[in-house]
Amino acid sequence: AAADLAAFLKKNDYHLCVIGMPKTVDNDVFPISQSLGAWTAAEQGAIFFENVVNEATANPRMMIVHEV
Repeated sequence: AAADLAAFLKKNDYHLCVIGMPKTVDNDVFPISQSLGAWTAAEQGAIFFENVVNEATANPRMMIVHEV
């Protein structure tokens, strides 16, 4: 779904990046050696969201956040 969103944005000339992160806390995604654990996911998600908010308020362009 993240690849589909990236393709749609590129096709429609949106200059945005799509970042996909494994949605598991069981560390069972091959070939990723270390997926996010529950606590790490919460910490990193909070940092990521803070960065998104900072970026969105520093720039007048619209940002899309899409959970896959």
